[in-house]
This record gives sequence, structure tokens and C-alpha cells, in this order.
Amino acid sequence: MRYFSFPTFFFLLTLTVGGYCNTPLLGADGEAEEYYNLAQECYQKGTLEEGLRACQKALEREPNSPRPYNYMGLLYKKMGRLDEAISHFQKALELDANLPEAHTNLGNAYLEKGLLEESIKEHQKALELSPDTAEFHNNLGFALEKRGELEEAVAEYLRAIRLNPELAEPHSNLGRLFLKRRIFHRAITELEKAVEINPSLVEAHYLLTEAYVTQNALERATGECEKLLELNPRDARAHTRLGMVLARKGLPEEAIKEGLKALEIDPSASGGAEAHALLGDLYSAQGKTKEALKSYRAAIEVDPNCAKAHLGLALLYNKAGMLEEALASFKEVVRLDPTNPEARKGLGLVYELLGMSREADEEFKIYEALIRKS
Repeated sequence: MRYFSFPTFFFLLTLTVGGYCNTPLLGADGEAEEYYNLAQECYQKGTLEEGLRACQKALEREPNSPRPYNYMGLLYKKMGRLDEAISHFQKALELDANLPEAHTNLGNAYLEKGLLEESIKEHQKALELSPDTAEFHNNLGFALEKRGELEEAVAEYLRAIRLNPELAEPHSNLGRLFLKRRIFHRAITELEKAVEINPSLVEAHYLLTEAYVTQNALERATGECEKLLELNPRDARAHTRLGMVLARKGLPEEAIKEGLKALEIDPSASGGAEAHALLGDLYSAQGKTKEALKSYRAAIEVDPNCAKAHLGLALLYNKAGMLEEALASFKEVVRLDPTNPEARKGLGLVYELLGMSREADEEFKIYEALIRKS
């Protein structure tokens, strides 16, 4: 969260959630300004009900202004009350349909609701009204990425960077896309730039950890995990990532401690599946098959789409000669992560053992192409 101060009650507050930026409207009467400042402080501190009360006070002083509705929309969105957030952004636009900030905030709320087409339309409207605002290009890029239009998303992120090279979010978003495409050097460049601009950008630190691990830059990866834990010592996901790095460094007992710490903090879907899968890998490497199976199954129970846990199960089943079970698990990994080379290779080997040579050849071809690409 970063503040940009401008003279005489004019400011732009940028609030970052999941790769896009929320923006309040600019300007206010001096009498109402103290309430908007209080609302911003409450947003930052998480005292959201108090923030709403401040907005109501501002609304009493500016009953025909769209600004208090826009602020209330941001507060409701942070509460997870998306329908109320959308209603307030719409009310702001009823009062003034030409406010690009309200359009982009409405677009972000639609995106969180899964309403992609509506989201994209609002972001496009924001850009019609303010074509040179970097945040709006970033927001449109994020929505296009969610719709699977990756080239168009990259173009919007690059436009955002050209307009404002010091905006961290488009660098982070580009880094994520390059990492997904296994273009590791470009991913690292963009992610390093993102955290240089905004050291508190948590998701960029996570992605940078992942990128460093792929390049075997384990000390750098450890450093990123430590930065995450400085930002939040009870970040279960950061403990899990640190466990993964420690495992790569050949420190399994320390890695297990981090995985167990992650589960102690957060056994839920947000972090539990990844931690269980990590423990499954560690127990499997130690030959503790029973414990590994229990951990992988716990991961899948928490999150049925945990590709890493399905892969761990597939490898154990294959090792035990349980080919039908291995086949089903490898197929599930490929469904969830089509570019996973280990899953493609494993699936090919199982097909070969089952005498399905044509299917095996196809999987080996895909595997070889993935290896060449990386």
C-alpha cells in the first residue's frame, strides 16, 4: 500500500490487491477532507467499520458527491462484501458517469465476482476517459489475463510501464507471466524490479522465490523467504516456501519444521495443501511411505486441485507397481498442470508399462518439447 501526496488536499491513494490497483477519486471540500483521510487510515489499519462511519460523515457534508460512495465501495470490497461494494461504485457513477477511478474500481469488484466481461468493459471505459493512466492499463491487463488473453495482457502491462516505470504491479504481473512461460531470466528481471519499487509487494516476493529456485539460486530464494517473514512472521505460505528451499538445500529436518509450522499457523486451503504436499515430498524422500501417503491425501482433501500432491501420489503408486492408480494420478496432474515435464514423463512411462505404446510416444514427445523449451 503506497501513498502519493499532492498539495492542498489532492492525492492519489493506490491500494494493491491481487495484481491490480484500486483508486479513490481525487479532490474534496476541505470540510470533508478530514473524514476521507480518516477513511484511508482505517483502510490501512483494517478498522473498516470505522472507515465506513467516516465516509458517512463525509457524505453528510457532500451529499451529491460520488467520492464517499467510491470510498465506501473500497471498504466494502476489502471486507469481502462485493455486492455492497459494486452497489456503491455504481452509485458513484450514477452521480458522475465520467469518473475513471470509479469505473476501474467497479471493474476490479466485478473481477473478484468472476464477472470477466463486465470487468473488462469497466476497465476499457476507465481508459477511454483517462488513456494515459498506468494503473488503468495494468488493471485491464490483469482482467485480460484472467480471460486467457495473455498477449493482450502483456501489451497492457508494457503500456503501464511505459507510462509509469515506477509502478510495481505491472512489473510483478509481467514477471508472473514470464515465470509461467518458463522464461526465467525475464521473470527475474521484472520481479526484482517490482520488489525494488515496492518492497512490501508480497506476491512478487513469492514469485521471485519460485524463480530463484528454478535457477538453483537457493541463497537468494532463502533471502526472499526471510523478507516475507519479516513482513509477516505468521505467514504460513512463507514458512512453506522456506521449507521447500531448505529441502532443495539438503536440510530435510529443518524443512519439515517449516512445513509443520505452516500447518500450525494455517491448516486451511490458503496454505495447508501446499504444506501437506511439501511434507509428503520430504517423507517420501526419507522412505516414510505411510507418512507421505497421509500427507499427500491430506493435501488433496484440503485442495483437490493441488497438482503437487497428485504428482507425489502418482510417483508413490508407480514405485509400488500400482499402475492403474499411478495412471489416474498422473492424468490428474496433467489436467491441472499441462506443462509439468515430470508428470508428462511419468505418464509416458506408465503407458509404456501398460503396453499403450502410441499414448506413451505422444507423452514422451510432449516431455521432450517441454525440456527443450526450458
